[in-house]
Amino acid sequence: MTKLRCRHNCCGNEFLESENTENSCVYHPGTAVFHDALKGWSCCQKRVRDFSDFLEIPGCTVGKHDHREPVSVAPPPSATQPKQQEVSPPSSAPVLCVDTCLLYTSPSPRDRTR
Repeated sequence: MTKLRCRHNCCGNEFLESENTENSCVYHPGTAVFHDALKGWSCCQKRVRDFSDFLEIPGCTVGKHDHREPVSVAPPPSATQPKQQEVSPPSSAPVLCVDTCLLYTSPSPRDRTR
């Protein structure tokens, strides 16, 4: 028999379907939460600062392993919704970087001749 890989968050173990019981898998049914410097799961209250500690948070739910692809939570774009276009700032506009410092683009060739 072929071993399957569990797709539950924090599991990833290989299993045989014939040996898959209601107590085989310990996992997180929620989604990962990254807020400020804290990391955790939406299904339980434990939060940590270090990413390696986040990966070590034990599952909060017990159940069967599941080898199916997770179902997407976000609905597909609808034909009735207009497609948003990405807008780039004008070449002389300041650009806000991640550190909230202002960076300015180089002047255009037209401005250099003055």
